[in-house]
Amino acid sequence: MAEERPAPLPGDARAKWCAYAAAGLGGANLVTLGLMYAVEVPRNGPYVFGALNDFGGGLYFLASVPVLRQIHRRLDDDSPATRAALGAVLGSSVAAAGSSFLLAFHKIPFAPSTGVTVGAILVQSAWVTAVSTRLLRRGGWPKRLSRVGRGAGVAMLAGLPIFALGFLVPGGSALRKAVFAVGGALSGAAWVSWPAWYLLVGRHLSTEANRAVRR
Repeated sequence: MAEERPAPLPGDARAKWCAYAAAGLGGANLVTLGLMYAVEVPRNGPYVFGALNDFGGGLYFLASVPVLRQIHRRLDDDSPATRAALGAVLGSSVAAAGSSFLLAFHKIPFAPSTGVTVGAILVQSAWVTAVSTRLLRRGGWPKRLSRVGRGAGVAMLAGLPIFALGFLVPGGSALRKAVFAVGGALSGAAWVSWPAWYLLVGRHLSTEANRAVRR
């Protein structure tokens, strides 16, 4: 049976380009983050790649907002709980963007900005996991996208807490290394999956828009 292909919604065209932007920014942020830890952290600065990563992270969170809003519309559910969840994920994304910009320009310390960013990542992960699971059951969204979104969200929700638990394990122990390895692997897989997911979302919205034009 052919997979259900719903008609494009108003706002899909803008969300498409935002999804592509989020995919590109997410990939670029992975590169600058890696360069920061490989080059700048051992030398204790200057953190040029770090500032680029912070600024790019702010743009990434802003680009995600229209995309998440359009995916929410596929739920066809305007209940108070669903609206509250959407408000939470969009609000945390905007807060993380502002925090990242302020950190890039050295207006706030690293610790509180990182706390806001990690919180937004967890909120986004929880929201995408829940929404992808619902869309996988009800249809109206490609199953591959639903599975990739759910997988990335679950990996991040599991990986970050496990990695954090590693700091509670005695330093230098084999258990600590194992916990860091498991948490890091899950979180790393999620971090790589997010840009791929946004790219797939952009391609899907683009395909649907082109199909509507040919009708």
